[in-house]
Amino acid sequence: LSYTLHVYEAACYYWDERSEGWGTDGCMVGKATRPGIVECMCDHLTAFGANFRVLPTSVVPPVVTTVSKADLPYTRPIRTPLVLALVMTAFACYLIMLVWARREDIRDDKRAEIYSLDDNSGMDKGHYDVTVYTGMSNDAGTTSTVCCLIEGDRGQTTPRALFDPSRIRFKRGAEDSFYLTTPEPLGTISDLTVWHSDSGRSPSWYLRRIVVSDLISGKSFIFLCERWLAVEYDDGQVSRSLSVASGKEINNFRHLFYSNVKSAFVDHHIWVSVLFRPAKSNFTRVQRLSCCLLLFLAIILGNIILRNV
Repeated sequence: LSYTLHVYEAACYYWDERSEGWGTDGCMVGKATRPGIVECMCDHLTAFGANFRVLPTSVVPPVVTTVSKADLPYTRPIRTPLVLALVMTAFACYLIMLVWARREDIRDDKRAEIYSLDDNSGMDKGHYDVTVYTGMSNDAGTTSTVCCLIEGDRGQTTPRALFDPSRIRFKRGAEDSFYLTTPEPLGTISDLTVWHSDSGRSPSWYLRRIVVSDLISGKSFIFLCERWLAVEYDDGQVSRSLSVASGKEINNFRHLFYSNVKSAFVDHHIWVSVLFRPAKSNFTRVQRLSCCLLLFLAIILGNIILRNV
């Protein structure tokens, strides 16, 4: 890129008879000034003249100096054992929690299994998946034996015990699934009665909802409860008769708010979900715990970079 730069100086003067010299008061250079022509603008009528001078120009190219790293002043980082101790402690806690998380993942895999009820018959024609959702309150889980009776427009089941002898079901925040069969299909399910034996060390039970899925037709029927089945809570009843929920009930603000908040903390909050991860989630506790460690180390690294520690 080639260019030519002209630098000049222009000024307007008038003859001051008192001082017998040239002055600039009341005169200024106009915008039409260019090399060879000077426009003067004065607010008084006196003899005036102009001065135009081309200034000598010499453009000196900038000098770029390369400074090596060795020439820069050395700033010694602040050495403190606190960062190292913090990282070592984090890894130690991670290894301890990793053993626990792996064991819980194995248990979650078993909890996520659908248990086939012992009184099912191979000759039955109706096949259903009954999923029971227990609340998140402190004493929401129960040690009692839970039973249910399902009614449809083509018949009803006998009282069926949702019992799994291999493990404890209906814990706090649990989602327990059971495979239930009937001699004949029940048709469109409309009502469900659920109760428990009020036995064991912690018989009280908070039931959120029950979802009955017809494995033949693919239809699902939701029964909302959100109540206690306990002698010492609510109305003291251990039995509830539920009707299939309508679209309005399912989309109710209270129901949606509670479900979304629970899901946000239990499944999507990276720290809380390590403890309360849903059994059917594909994101294991070990993976969640590892993400927590990486996030913690990233925070430490950010502080090291910003504070030069």
